[in-house]
Amino acid sequence: MIALEAEMLDELRRMNKLLTSITIGWKRYWLAFGSGVARGLGAALGATVIFTVFIAILSRLDTTPVIGSYVRGVIEFLQNNSTASQRILQHEQTPAATPAPVPSAVPSGR
Repeated sequence: MIALEAEMLDELRRMNKLLTSITIGWKRYWLAFGSGVARGLGAALGATVIFTVFIAILSRLDTTPVIGSYVRGVIEFLQNNSTASQRILQHEQTPAATPAPVPSAVPSGR
């Protein structure tokens, strides 16, 4: 009976320590931040892998007689959109033209 009580007391202390570490404010925020970052990276990497596999499968189906034209259309669409996004990025990287000088508010001596 005493051994059972000691075991239960140890278990309660362990649970108390766990709950305290979870409920402390800054630890909870860092834990939430870290898990959010991990979820975001996992989603991005997972989508990249799935998209890469999808494109690899589509590129192999390009020579298939039945759906080859449809697959070619999809590949062309993806390539065109990729080119358009590259043009947008290049446009954003070009320096903006310098604005025309603003006339002075001070009247001239005439």
